[in-house]
Order: sequence, then C-alpha cells, then structure tokens
Amino acid sequence: AKPAAKPVSKTKAETKQPKGAAKPKPKAKPKAKPKPKGPTEAEKAQKSLVECEKKVKTNLSTTGHRFTKGDRVKVQGGSSKWIDAEVISVGYRMNSWPRWKSVPYQLQLATGGEVYAPLDTDEFIRLAELVRIEGILGRSGGGGRAKIAS
Repeated sequence: AKPAAKPVSKTKAETKQPKGAAKPKPKAKPKAKPKPKGPTEAEKAQKSLVECEKKVKTNLSTTGHRFTKGDRVKVQGGSSKWIDAEVISVGYRMNSWPRWKSVPYQLQLATGGEVYAPLDTDEFIRLAELVRIEGILGRSGGGGRAKIAS
C-alpha cells in the first residue's frame, strides 16, 4: 500500500487569479426567512375577550359591580337593539326613591338622555368592547354571546 499523499498548500501569490481571468462566483446568499405575520384579527379578539373578562372579574370582586364609572357599555334598548352608553354612576339611588331601592348603574346614552340599568346582567347591560369582539369571533348578539363573571 502506498502512503497517502500530503495535500499541497498554496501560497498567497499562487492563489491569486491572473489578470483577465474569470472571477469565481460569490456564494449565493441564503434566502431570507419570511417574517412571521402578526396575530390574526380573531387572535386579537380572543386576547381582548380574556382582558375584558379579567377586568370584569376584578371590578366584581372589588366593588360588587361588573363595571365602573366611565366604562363604555351597550344597554338593551328593546326589540334586541343595543344602544351605546357610558356608566356615570354605580349603585345609583335617587332621593325620591324609597330607601331600599337602588339600581346598579346610571347611564348616559350616546344619543342623549339618561337611563338606569335595572339589573347587573348581560341581558340588560354589556361591555361595549365585548359586543365588538363577538362580531369578530362570529358569535351572535343573542344566545351565543359570551358570558362573563357573575
């Protein structure tokens, strides 16, 4: 058996290309990976739903009410119509009412005027953001609406 030949190393001068010789092609750059797309509208809506539920649960445990003053809500306006409103008072009671009577919320309607939410339930008053989220997630405004903390 013949011994293996030693590889010959070239000096710098030997590795240079003569003038006019074709230059070797540079190595191809690897293709850039496509940037990951951001979250879909449904994923954003699901995240917002979780945040809404957390806010309502926190409010309920600290104040006994689901919403606080300044919250944007939707209030039942009859015949399955929801009206935009803002909570202007929590645990409201008029002086002319009997001492035992109060309502969970006094509301300022976006259309003008004030109303009261007789009960703190999804059937009468809902977080406005929740209604928007349901539209994105394809849930109906009726029986399929998301239930949050009771």
